[in-house]
Amino acid sequence: MALAALLRPAPGAGEGDGFRFRGSFESLDGSTAAGRLHATIGGGGSSMVVRARGLGDSVNLSLLLREAGGADTAVVTFTSSVRGRATLRFRSVPRTARDLPLNFDPRGKKIVISAAWGDRLEVEVPDDGDTPPPGAACTPVDTGDVFLVPEAGVGTAKARFRRDGDCTRDFRVEAEGVTPGSYGLCVGGVAFGSFEVVDTGTEIKGEIELDDDPAQPGERPFPTELPDPLEQRIEVREAAETSCTGALLFSFASFPNDPGGGVVPPAATCTPVDTGDVFLVREAGIGKAKARYRRQADCARDFRVEADNVPLGLYDVCVGGVAFGSFEVVDSGGEIEGEIELDDEPDLPGERPYPAALPDPLGKGIEVRRSVPTPCAGTLLFSFASFPDDPGQP
Repeated sequence: MALAALLRPAPGAGEGDGFRFRGSFESLDGSTAAGRLHATIGGGGSSMVVRARGLGDSVNLSLLLREAGGADTAVVTFTSSVRGRATLRFRSVPRTARDLPLNFDPRGKKIVISAAWGDRLEVEVPDDGDTPPPGAACTPVDTGDVFLVPEAGVGTAKARFRRDGDCTRDFRVEAEGVTPGSYGLCVGGVAFGSFEVVDTGTEIKGEIELDDDPAQPGERPFPTELPDPLEQRIEVREAAETSCTGALLFSFASFPNDPGGGVVPPAATCTPVDTGDVFLVREAGIGKAKARYRRQADCARDFRVEADNVPLGLYDVCVGGVAFGSFEVVDSGGEIEGEIELDDEPDLPGERPYPAALPDPLGKGIEVRRSVPTPCAGTLLFSFASFPDDPGQP
């Protein structure tokens, strides 16, 4: 299969500077696995999004950066979904907990998805030789020492987070006057590490400090996969075999996202949802259609409906009787398909902003209809009773 890649033309005047590339992965193992990559590199922020399908059910995989000479650098390891899909989003300045740091330059290199038994997919990103490499830029933050709220037991605990303009981070949590022993630090339900409280004879104290540039005794590297602790609940718990399940001793609602900038409204929190791909019931005609809805803990939403091998033309998506938009099915020469994808953070070609006025599609009927002047009045071709209100964890 030939490598299909498209280097976008240089932006015209008024469109901004930078490098943009989108391309399709080439299958290396003869399987039906496929994928797309979209990269944007510029002074205003850089990103790279990888989407792949046909990877197999819950397969452990690695994303590799392959130099021209053949040397590989492992960027991240991940596991495909039960439906064989994966989406990886990299940003020079991560916006949410699901974003991975773009601390490498993909230009002039091959991006490879590899399994234990060999390489699966590959795409080569051209080198424009002009745009500077992605550089991290962050709003500096220093929360100062903030005392956590005692929930049980004795003693005190405090936390401090600092972030420099180059995105270098330092996060420290201390506990004093508590019962000696092991304690776990949890941020937004994610284990950030454990620490030991000891009695030195003069004080009872323990701390954990994560630093991107650890230089002092006791400091530990701040893992790149861990997000900034802003706008997330902080907890100190007794250490337990399962992380973040021990007795809660101290908590703090959250550092604001921009401390020092005035009062910040509390961050939205939602129950994470991933319905996976669900096939709709065919009511008329031919072909097939499927839908998927995802919602992150920060309430960021993504809703996609696809139709394959149906007659060419325009189609409407209706949810609970409300028009969510229309899409076109076209013949690309290799397949007949079309899709609509609404995303609170659209950063791939074809994605559209998810209007704030449109609700989550949970608990509502989903329909794909032929497009007519009056929305949701065309011939019903596919339907689905509803995603459950709480489909649980993906």
